[in-house]
Amino acid sequence: MSTVKVTVRLAGSCRRVGGVDGHLEQRVRFAGVLFGNAHGYDGISSKVLKTSLPFIISPLIYICNLSLWKGIFPSRLKYSQVIPLKKTKGKESKISNFQPISLLSSLSKIFEKMIYNRLYDHISINNILSQVQFGFRKNLSTEAASSNLINSILHAFNDNLTVGGIFCDLRRLIALITLFCFLN
Repeated sequence: MSTVKVTVRLAGSCRRVGGVDGHLEQRVRFAGVLFGNAHGYDGISSKVLKTSLPFIISPLIYICNLSLWKGIFPSRLKYSQVIPLKKTKGKESKISNFQPISLLSSLSKIFEKMIYNRLYDHISINNILSQVQFGFRKNLSTEAASSNLINSILHAFNDNLTVGGIFCDLRRLIALITLFCFLN
């Protein structure tokens, strides 16, 4: 198995940073990643992996922990199968009516989920993120961000402060960047 050195390291030891090594909890966490019957280049479907999970959980946790401990992520788990997926509207003859979808290996999804859980637990336990960081956090949403913004504006108005804002709609810009990257 060829490997590539990962440059991201957590402070101190990576073995147990925010993670729980209990098999039952890991099985529940892994099983949540595996849904549907999709598979990547390796041909191992999520359904097959989920069914065999009780039998392979121990070596899988060992390999994931070893990967975190050594700071190495297996190169073969970085491969993906990219397929074009037609958008709901438009003709099939135009390339702009398709978007690229990456089908990842089910094993890479398990590795990704374990690393995510460990990092998220570490960041949460050590209170690293700002309280006004709403994106990609559990139990926080755009509604919470909007509510926080409105409350800040109302408090400023109550204190007779001047309030200003610049709002940009970046949806089209992101779509253009994605299309540009896809075409190049």
